[in-house]
Amino acid sequence: MVMLSVCITTHNTEKDIGAALESVFSQKTQYPFEVLVGDDGSTDGTLEIISSWEKKHPDQMRLVSWTEEERAAQEQRDFIARASRNRLHLLAEAKGKYVTFLDGDDLYADTEFYEKAISILEQEAYQDCFICGGRTVMLFPDGKMQYLQMSPWKPGRLVAQEYWAHQYTHAEACILRNQLDFASLPETYLDTFDDNCIVLAAVRQGDFYGLPDAAVLYRQHPGGYATRPVGEQVLLQAIGMDFELEVVPEWKEAVLQRHPNERGYLEAFGDEVTAARYPLAYERAKHFKAKNILKLFHDVALRRHQRKIRVVFLCYRPQLWIGVKSIYEAMMQDPAFEVIIMAIPVKTVPHGQVEYVSEGAEAFFQGFDCQVINGYVREKNAWIDLHSLHPDYVFYLHPYNWIMPSCYSTHLVSQYADICFVPYGISVISGDVEDISFNADFFSDLTYLFADVPSLRQWMMDHGHCQGRLKPENILFWNYTRFDHLNQYRGKESPSWHLGREAFRVLWLPRWSTGGGSCNFFRYKDKVLEYADAHPEDIELLFRPHPQMWEEFIRSDEMPEAEQEAYQAEYDRRHNAFIDSQKEYMQTLFASDALVADETSMLAEYYLTGKPIIYCHNEQDHFTELGAQLAQGYYIANNWEEVEAYLEMLRHGFDPLRSRRKKIQQEVLPVSDGMSAGEHIRDFLKERFLEADCIVEEELS
Repeated sequence: MVMLSVCITTHNTEKDIGAALESVFSQKTQYPFEVLVGDDGSTDGTLEIISSWEKKHPDQMRLVSWTEEERAAQEQRDFIARASRNRLHLLAEAKGKYVTFLDGDDLYADTEFYEKAISILEQEAYQDCFICGGRTVMLFPDGKMQYLQMSPWKPGRLVAQEYWAHQYTHAEACILRNQLDFASLPETYLDTFDDNCIVLAAVRQGDFYGLPDAAVLYRQHPGGYATRPVGEQVLLQAIGMDFELEVVPEWKEAVLQRHPNERGYLEAFGDEVTAARYPLAYERAKHFKAKNILKLFHDVALRRHQRKIRVVFLCYRPQLWIGVKSIYEAMMQDPAFEVIIMAIPVKTVPHGQVEYVSEGAEAFFQGFDCQVINGYVREKNAWIDLHSLHPDYVFYLHPYNWIMPSCYSTHLVSQYADICFVPYGISVISGDVEDISFNADFFSDLTYLFADVPSLRQWMMDHGHCQGRLKPENILFWNYTRFDHLNQYRGKESPSWHLGREAFRVLWLPRWSTGGGSCNFFRYKDKVLEYADAHPEDIELLFRPHPQMWEEFIRSDEMPEAEQEAYQAEYDRRHNAFIDSQKEYMQTLFASDALVADETSMLAEYYLTGKPIIYCHNEQDHFTELGAQLAQGYYIANNWEEVEAYLEMLRHGFDPLRSRRKKIQQEVLPVSDGMSAGEHIRDFLKERFLEADCIVEEELS
């Protein structure tokens, strides 16, 4: 006699199904069990792996097939209903006295789980227990584990309503009697037969017995429930709460205890509740016919149609404004948008103590035509509540959560707004620089990434950066926003330059950190001044330090503050050498004659000036594919002697790579003469905003 039917559902689980089946057949038990596998249209190697295991256990395991009619009906259902019907399809085939369910990407944590659970249910003393289960452990991609629970786990017998009020575990961590009664359940149950609903159906028919140990490892995949925004999790729980009240209205007190955070959910949400922001919650609300939640989506859609699209630009460094300037200008020309700039200081830890230091954003944005808010109220040591502004979109000008207060981190802001980002520079060097610039801590929370180059989408997919909120279809490219309106800089003077046009203008951009080996500041800091001294009337030297350079050199103890002041004074006493302190830099680039640079995100931007570039090469430098293409137009210098030789050649009017640079620029960094990237981005976000609400309007009308 088969004592237990193990029902395993699969859909494209080739990476995990082997481990799942291994954990099943590793169970040490006296009770005979069968393994039924239901596959829901896998297109990867899942079926081949199942077949190999079926051959190993031909008398114990089988793949349960669908008739053509059943398969056709299955393909018409949404993903929730498909998974539910797959489980029910297996349940109809189950011959065991007991039954358990397992998703094909999960696995058992206890090799004696079957033995322990069935032994309890077989005892005469526990015949009124319909279900026995252990604890569920969430297994995250990085290997971390965490118990899934509402309150401290209580082993032993629990009356059904007591379990429902205080405990939680997944259905796959449970074994139940194969006597489920569907006659008294709503018809929708057939399409909602998932973890919570399975356990609810079971405890309606008897008590719950809790085992003390963990029973199952529940894998957490990007995009899964535990990794979804908190707001969507609350909505999903609220949908479940309404459904439970429909199924067991007599358990109202237990249901409300089970959902303490969802009681006031209708009042708690703002205008962020859209089908686009919370797609899973919206689909489940339709699926469960959750009228209260659907009304919430509908009411928000109506409110959003009656107000402007609210966009917040979060900025601490004025030099980065150029990346979103054309987006801001395009939105300011469209009455459908309400634009807010929030200027904030940057977080630093100079002596082990957190400090917030202004980089000038507060002063830079004074006089702008939109609403400008200083995010940090220094006298109160308090931050303005960004959520209270009810933004629809928030643009970050930098991809680093660690330089912001936690209240402005993308992890929190993504719960109530769509986060948008434009890369602040085109990556030309691979390795650590690229990894830091595209860190998962920030990019996993993005909704939209407006690319700097057409190849970025594929690069993000290849490097696993599209597994959180950010989807490949939401990585978009029209042109790079920093290349918008370049003509306004051509032929214009810049206050950064002090001598007349008769002097040859050399712009020096060393890397701000010696980490990674790409910085030549300490090698050339005295050489550049000596070169300026050797040509007092013919050369104007402009050193533009990265905003983080001085602080980084203090932190690394490579150049103490006193040494920095002494070095800066060397520029003050020269009439043809200066340190650039201007916040905006494009005009400075176009008004120069040549660039001497280490690895910097400004290399691609400088390319568009058409001026020559002397690249200070280090052995550790490894170009990206794009960087290698651009490098064909650089003068590569391996030491100062080569830098000086190139400068002498260029200042005397000889630039043999000029035509090559122009050709490379036209092929690799084309500039649009039509709509700006900023205008494209504005129109796209406007369309997505209205589209999200129209979906709800049309479906509810």
